[in-house]
Amino acid sequence: MGRVKSRAKHVVTWTKSFRDKMISCIWNSEGNGKPNAQANNEGPVSTSSQGLINANMEASYIRLAEEFNMLKIEHERLQTEISTLPSDKPTVRPYRTNFTRSDAQRGFEEFVTGVINWVDKWTDDFIVEKDFLRRFLEFFNNGPEIATRFRQFIHSNQDLLSAVGYPDTDQDILSACIVRFVWQRVFGEVSCSISSGTAESLKKIEHTMSLCTAPKINVPAIHAWRAQAYHAIFSDSEYSNTRQAGIDALTAELAQILGFIPESPKMSEFVQSIASEIIEPSLRLDENFRRAHEWYFIEKSDWTKPGALMGEGLSNGELRELLKNLDCTNTAKNRDIFQEEKLNPRPTPEELQKQLYFICSINPALKVRGFRKGSDQESTTIVKESVLVAWDPDRLQGGDPRTLKSETWLAKVCTI
Repeated sequence: MGRVKSRAKHVVTWTKSFRDKMISCIWNSEGNGKPNAQANNEGPVSTSSQGLINANMEASYIRLAEEFNMLKIEHERLQTEISTLPSDKPTVRPYRTNFTRSDAQRGFEEFVTGVINWVDKWTDDFIVEKDFLRRFLEFFNNGPEIATRFRQFIHSNQDLLSAVGYPDTDQDILSACIVRFVWQRVFGEVSCSISSGTAESLKKIEHTMSLCTAPKINVPAIHAWRAQAYHAIFSDSEYSNTRQAGIDALTAELAQILGFIPESPKMSEFVQSIASEIIEPSLRLDENFRRAHEWYFIEKSDWTKPGALMGEGLSNGELRELLKNLDCTNTAKNRDIFQEEKLNPRPTPEELQKQLYFICSINPALKVRGFRKGSDQESTTIVKESVLVAWDPDRLQGGDPRTLKSETWLAKVCTI
């Protein structure tokens, strides 16, 4: 745009110069200019010479007039080009969407809250209705196979299995199971709502792009291509059928895992609620993540094993920094929020190292990595990871946190 403006300015300058020349020529041709040859005592100018001068002046006038018209046309063209440049700017910008980090944070938090509310709605009777729990356990003892898929799933997530039995954590663990399922099946490497052939083609092209040389294709360019490819797929008119098929398949699978929860008359309502309150919202959020111009991903920390001291292998400073990046719930103290800086008295670094236990991760963290100036940036945490911890120096006194466990209803489901 700067070069176009410079060219236009140059044309204007030449146009003004031409105008001055025209005025000078006309002025001299009419005898109104500087003293002529007669005034300089060079003798009278002959009639033939004067005619030749007039002919030359006329030819110069015509040539300059043609040049003026050409410059005028060029000037108008450049002005038009300048006026249209601003409207062209968006077409040369890098790929961007209106999905912001705030949208991502709100969407992920709403999804997690929705899962928690869903679990509360379907399992509150196990906690507050003793008769309901008694009937459930009687039925369950006669047909424990209804929880086979759930036991298989939780055994594949050993940290969740090891947390079963801690006080008031059954609903937390069920929520965590659902989030893990969605994380593995929806927020995976490839979208679950597209065909396997399309998914394989995307992976192959993306891998080939990463191997390109001369010129090398950088990570931001590859991500932008992937995001635009997903945006095109999600915008296709036939995608809705594939999407619904994915929702149906995931709903059926999760209903099999959690099928021990509802009473038989409510099974249809139970399955429908899984589709509308868990699977569809998570898939919608995943679509926004995949088509975004930034890279959103979910991550769980694996710094220590369940039941171990949180400070194991960490310095005092590293442990405090770790706690700043986690939302901790204390299973040993009525599920209170654990913030060591707000405890009274505040524990010393040595006390934290020796008396704070990690139980399990409930919800993973949501992170984002942006791309600026052709390179990928450091990841930023948008939503902190949620974990269960055990902190009660008086009861534990540096002992085994498993002494806090009891035989909860979920513990019975896992062991019968």
